[in-house]
Amino acid sequence: SKEIPTYVRHIKEDLVNPNLLFLGTEMGLYVTVDGGQNWSQFKNNVPPMAVHYIAVHPETNDLVLATHGRGIIIIDDISPLRQMTKEMITKDVHFFQTKPTVVREDAAFAEGGDAGEYIGENPSRVAKVIYYLKGRHTFGKMGMEIFDKDGKKVADLTPGKSKGINVVDWNYRLKPPKVAKAKTLSFGGFTSPRLPVGVYTVKMTKGTNTYEHK
Repeated sequence: SKEIPTYVRHIKEDLVNPNLLFLGTEMGLYVTVDGGQNWSQFKNNVPPMAVHYIAVHPETNDLVLATHGRGIIIIDDISPLRQMTKEMITKDVHFFQTKPTVVREDAAFAEGGDAGEYIGENPSRVAKVIYYLKGRHTFGKMGMEIFDKDGKKVADLTPGKSKGINVVDWNYRLKPPKVAKAKTLSFGGFTSPRLPVGVYTVKMTKGTNTYEHK
């Protein structure tokens, strides 16, 4: 819609894309990707409460919302929103460019504060496949597969089918091996191997159409 049906408190222009604007209102967050011609309410994990101030983190690309009565809300990495255009949202499917995922060594560590503190969930460390659907997928088969540089399938993923931006996580590990049932359970020897660093291809099947992205 072109009109905002509530009182406006703060407006913030993106640091990279001047056509991407964020609007803090009495009833939550609104976003435009066309310089303010059309606005949409951002409802994903953002309740319709008063947003008094908005900031964009210049290094992590996170959107930070200061609210009245609900503390701080952080939307992790708004890079996909920066790539949205009026032309893009007319396509049935569009994959967003993402930064390479950093593969981290598995190690025991603790994150968070002391007991009793209010803490938020840290961003996921897995690889992410991010894409836009013009409309919710309702008919026909829809699947997602990951292939290595030699064309060998290494993973099956469950694609998001919602209208708008979808995010699918991939932990870059092979499927766990099948093991015989036993009376006792041992955890040490059945960890799925992690795939080597490299470029992988995601193939998404939607009905009779197939879409690919690196």
